[in-house]
This record gives sequence, structure tokens and C-alpha cells, in this order.
Amino acid sequence: AVLGLLPACGFGRAAAGLPSAPHQGLAVEGQRGREVLYGNGDDLPGFGAYKRIPRSGTPLPVRLNRVAFDPEPDSGIVESGMPCSSPAASRFLFLLSIVIAFCGSTLTVMGMVVQKYAHQSLDEAEDEVILKNCPKNCLPRGCYIFSWRWLFGLTIFGLGNIVTWVALGMGPNSVLASFNSWNIIFAMVVAPMWFGERVPLGAKLSAVVLIGGCIWVTIAGPRSYRLQTIDSINMLFAQFPFTLCCIICCTILVAAKIKHWLWQGTKVWSPIASVQITSMASIFGSYAVLFSKCTSMLVQSSVISNVSQVGYWQFYLWGAATVVCGACQIYFLNESLRHGPVSFVIPAYESMGMALQIVVGGIFFREYWTFTLTEHMAFWPGVVLVLSGLVFLTRSVAPTEADVGEAERGPSEGGRPDAAA
Repeated sequence: AVLGLLPACGFGRAAAGLPSAPHQGLAVEGQRGREVLYGNGDDLPGFGAYKRIPRSGTPLPVRLNRVAFDPEPDSGIVESGMPCSSPAASRFLFLLSIVIAFCGSTLTVMGMVVQKYAHQSLDEAEDEVILKNCPKNCLPRGCYIFSWRWLFGLTIFGLGNIVTWVALGMGPNSVLASFNSWNIIFAMVVAPMWFGERVPLGAKLSAVVLIGGCIWVTIAGPRSYRLQTIDSINMLFAQFPFTLCCIICCTILVAAKIKHWLWQGTKVWSPIASVQITSMASIFGSYAVLFSKCTSMLVQSSVISNVSQVGYWQFYLWGAATVVCGACQIYFLNESLRHGPVSFVIPAYESMGMALQIVVGGIFFREYWTFTLTEHMAFWPGVVLVLSGLVFLTRSVAPTEADVGEAERGPSEGGRPDAAA
């Protein structure tokens, strides 16, 4: 694809008295056969000056690069009909993605709070009443799925994820993930009002640290965004750093699942157990966002380029992976909400998910590959600040929650949780 563009681009630059230079692009399947789509890769979707040229042979996905000049009229390159790029339009779309992500985050945390309220209502009911309202083959610990309150909360949670899906195709993953800090504030405000939970001063200060880190990440985070196709996203899955992240996350999932198996019979979990089990929800949620972003970007590319990217089997595979990861996320998140306070579980879940999306999602979508050393030095301290806020949050509530857990479990041997509690 690159070599095929050299004659036309070289001729145009020679006529202008400029040295010849290759121009890179993305080979895609178009209505007129094989086409090369290339343009200003640093622009946000919908505002890039993209052009196309018919090509033959197998598409070769390569990196989008900046087009420094307009080809000659007789070079055979056809305008795609997209609006011209402008900094104002790029900033508008970036800010619009932030507003949409904020609305999606608000709906998501409201759904989680309503689900926690459903769990609390079931815990306060008598055991015989719970069993009476459920099918005979339903275990008490699974009866919450038949509660109208829990289903209502799940609906709000799902609506929030749909709204967030729209934003994922418009802005950088590492920046949008930082807006989960609003969920932490929401949880700490609602928990004392709805559930009578006491939020320690240390937890409030930790929330301030988290918010400061999120603002830092937003300001110093990447701004570049590129049009993606099936071929280009397939290449992203082959990156070694992403493979390493997958291995590490899989190891954490196995260890956390063992912890969940040991503690699932205990009514109230210790803070350490809650964090470990909540980490499974955060990991599944992060990968659900990753797969969801892939589908969202392909839909955006299809609308912008008028070349469909949704008819490939990979698109439906990533959609199915989003559903599976989302279901696992909901299950383990509800397990943590049933056995822990909302003022602790939601901040821990959002903070870990935020860190995973910034690191894993940023690596996968190559959002940092254009960073200079100065930009790296400005960005990563914000990520460290977010992680530090998570550690401080856990330590600030650990003594209080440990005492509550001990009171609920009663005496046990060897410090292990009493499975019969």
C-alpha cells in the first residue's frame, strides 16, 4: 500500500519542488475494490482529511500518518467527502466524549448503588420470606437476581455502559477512564445517606488524592486518536506488552478466585479479601471496556469512511467477549457489594479498574507511542498518584472493617473464615 502511493506522491512533491517522501495509510475493503485510506492520524474521528485510492492485492495495514500536501488532480486520488480537519473541531469532539463519559459514569454508579440497596433489603428480610419469594431450586445467596430492585439497578448499570460505549469510540481510553473518580465521590456521598455507613476521614482524604490523580491524568494524558480497521486492531492483539499484561491479569484472577472460594460462606469480608475479590470485577470490567472500545471504534470508522467494518467475524467475537466479561464483572462486583460496604467496594473497584484501563488499555491502543520523554514524565506520576490513593483508601478502612468482620464471623480457628457463618 505504501509503495503503491510513492509514484503519485513523489510526482506531486517533485512538481512542487519538494523531496519525495512516502505516505502511509490503511488498506481497506471498499465498494470499488481494494482501497488505501490515509490521512491525518492525529485528528479525532470525523474531522480528518482522509483520501482514498483504488488498490489491488491483499490489504496491508500500516500506521496512519500526516498528509502534508494535497495530491495533484490527475494523480487518481479521490476525495472521501469528509470534513476538513480543524483544531476547534478536534477539541469539540474530545470535550464531547468527556461529557458523554461523565453521564455514563453517573448512570453506572447509580446502578451499583441500587443493586447494593437490593442486597441490603434481602439481608434484612427473614430467611423464610426470602425462600418463599424464590423458586425451590434457588439457593438463598442467588435470590437477589429475582429482586425487582436489583433488576432495576442492573438496568441502570447497563444503560450507563451503553452511554459509555458511545464515548469510547470518540476519545482516548486512558483519559476517559480517569472520570471514574466521579463514581468514588458519588459513592462516598450516598453511602452515609442511604446505608448509614460511616466514611472515615482517611477515606475522604484518599478520595481527594484519587481525584487529584485523575485530574492530573486528564491534563497530561494522550490526545491523539486514529481511525481503526479490522486489520489494524488485529495487529494490536499481537503486541508483546499486551500479552504480558494478559498473563499477569490471568494470574491475579486465579489467585483471587481461590480467595473467593475460601471466603464465599462468610457474611462480612475483611478489607483485604474484599479488595482481592473486587479485583476480579475490575479486571473483567477493564477487558469488557477494551473489547467494547474495539467494536465502538469500528462502528465509528464505518460511519466516517463509508467502508463497513462490522461485517467481519472479529467484530462479533469482540462483541461476545464484551458480554462474557461484562457478566463476570457484574457477578463478582455483586459478590463484593453483598459482603462489604458500598463506601469501600465502589471506590476500590473504580480505582483498580481505572488503573487497569489506563495501563492495559493505553498499551493496547498504543496511546503512548508518540509520547516524548517529557510527556512520559508528566503523565505517569498522575497514574502513581491514583494507585497511591487506592492504597491509602484500603489502609484507612482496614481496621474498622476488620473489627466488623470479626464481630460478624465470631471466633474461628487459625484465623481462617468460618464457612458456617
